[in-house]
Amino acid sequence: MHKHTVKDTKIRSILKVLTGRALEVTIGTFIISILILNNLEQSLLVAILSECLCTLTSYVNDRIWNLSQFGREVECS
Repeated sequence: MHKHTVKDTKIRSILKVLTGRALEVTIGTFIISILILNNLEQSLLVAILSECLCTLTSYVNDRIWNLSQFGREVECS
């Protein structure tokens, strides 16, 4: 019987984080910032800084989860 392990590559983790964060920052942070600050330039700065920090933490979180096999299934045919 063969034991198989499935892991995400680092590039996959990076791409998942970047695409997810791009959607979240556009829809969430930027719009909320505009509503609160009523200033386009400040709202853009808040969104960019938030995006950078959240991208880094999301990537680290994804890599930590990649160390675990919890919730993964591999089918061998």
